[in-house]
Amino acid sequence: MSTFPQAGILTSLNVDSAEAKVAIPLFNFETDWCPISTHLLYQTDVELSNVTLQNVQIGTVSSESGTIESLKAEKIKFSTLKVGDEVLLTFLNGDIHRPIVVARL
Repeated sequence: MSTFPQAGILTSLNVDSAEAKVAIPLFNFETDWCPISTHLLYQTDVELSNVTLQNVQIGTVSSESGTIESLKAEKIKFSTLKVGDEVLLTFLNGDIHRPIVVARL
């Protein structure tokens, strides 16, 4: 059986294990825990060097412009998934019981 990619809604999310449960309305079906493509999750241990900032506010400190030699962030969020987001699923070898979350829609 071949299954085409499907749109679904995140119903549960475990960032630590990079897994989610997704409701697939077309099939009236909710997946078990399935893997999430890691580019959709938190990025950790990001290090930047020789960064120029302009009109940036960090916390309660603001600056018109400035240059820093290095900046280390413990955790940066971008394109982070959350429960209720619409996502695209593909299915390993066309098996509906082996979904993978590959994109946010």
